[in-house]
Amino acid sequence: MGLWTNASPFVAMSMQVPISLDFALSLRQGATSSGFFLSCGVITGLCAMAAGKKLVDEENWNQFYVRRLLIVIPLIAMALSFASAIFINETSGSEQVYLVWWVMIGFTVAGSFIGPLSVIPGIIFWTKITKSKNRTFWMILTQCARNLGLVVGPGLFALLRTAVTGGGDRVCPRSMMGWVNLTLLFFSLISASFGAFVMPARMPDYPLNLEEDDEDDPDELVMISDAHLEAMPEPERERVVWNMIWYAFERPFTLAAVEVSTLMMLEVYYGWDPYMTGICFTAVCSLGIIMSIGTTVALVKGWVVESHVFIISAASSIIGCLFLVEIVPTPGWTLLIADCIIYTGATVANGFAEGWASRAAKEGTSFSNAEYRLRQLSAVTVSRFMGPIVGRFLVDYGGRNVYAVAQLVMCLMGTRTVYKTVGLIWRWNRANPQVSVKDTEVPAAEKLLKGEEQSKIKNGSPIEAAPEDQ
Repeated sequence: MGLWTNASPFVAMSMQVPISLDFALSLRQGATSSGFFLSCGVITGLCAMAAGKKLVDEENWNQFYVRRLLIVIPLIAMALSFASAIFINETSGSEQVYLVWWVMIGFTVAGSFIGPLSVIPGIIFWTKITKSKNRTFWMILTQCARNLGLVVGPGLFALLRTAVTGGGDRVCPRSMMGWVNLTLLFFSLISASFGAFVMPARMPDYPLNLEEDDEDDPDELVMISDAHLEAMPEPERERVVWNMIWYAFERPFTLAAVEVSTLMMLEVYYGWDPYMTGICFTAVCSLGIIMSIGTTVALVKGWVVESHVFIISAASSIIGCLFLVEIVPTPGWTLLIADCIIYTGATVANGFAEGWASRAAKEGTSFSNAEYRLRQLSAVTVSRFMGPIVGRFLVDYGGRNVYAVAQLVMCLMGTRTVYKTVGLIWRWNRANPQVSVKDTEVPAAEKLLKGEEQSKIKNGSPIEAAPEDQ
């Protein structure tokens, strides 16, 4: 359910990106306006998340009420998608282009306010049922789900286009956008179904002991971590949370600009078909998913150190930005290479950032999970609002190299923030070596053996004492 909640907005966005430029041009708007169309709902989404936090009380949690929210809110969003689809399809031949443009902006803003109302309640519920030591693992899977949304979206758009046109000539971009909005109606219906059939009506009566690490479950996939955030004092934990909030502003700006600006450059500079650019970008996101899964497996197996992977994945985006620079005429596939490097690194790094911050957050303080999520999502929202607009503006008026320099600056800032965070972890580990040794995760085979021994004790079977204990 949580993975779907994170994937569906990215599916929706990636379905709109291939047609957004043609849609804006059909309404006598430019490339920068098409970026505004993709981003205009982000600010209202920020207001919606703040309102969503007011809808629930983290201390006096009402699970039945939250479940009702997660059913009703998607149904309202479904009605808005249906209304916008009807409007844009009925006005596909209208000459009142400016009226049509601003009404569609209004539908986008309204839909972007309704949908995110359930985000903060859903995240608080997730923190209440997820163990602290498992949060980084799930955050990396969340990044995979978001990238999967970017993979699935262009493919769904291509299938939708084929179904609408029958493989023949293109339809009016305005009408095609109406069909996209009609497809988003079913996404809202799926979200409402999750709330109705998956979300529990009440929480367990017994405490879940999410912070307890004394007993190891051999069936759990726990990532081996050198970041002992739960053992650190409050000032250090708060600093980690704020660093990751800053990173949540820096990195999504880079990704949001990449998602729309690369497609624009391939279409405008190299004459690629909009539908082909969408398919190529799908391959880019797929590589990010594969890299994230491989990194997760390596961390679970203990082959790599978590903090080292974090800083390397963040720094790799700097190398990707170098492929954006065009000193001599280069083919369009160099942009895709740059996107591959930036996206793969960002997918892993974002998972670490959200996981570390969620572990460092402490309930009952000014940096609790609810406060962190609101600030983090606010940073992501503002960044994703600015990314498409600034990215397409730089490409439109400055060209590829100006855009590349701006991306390089943002990637350097993001890497600096990550280095400050892992540096804090390294210094604390050196000052507290006894905690670092004590909290190191045992290998999977040892955990399995320990689980079998505990099972024997529970069943009343004797366990042979070790030689030194006899």
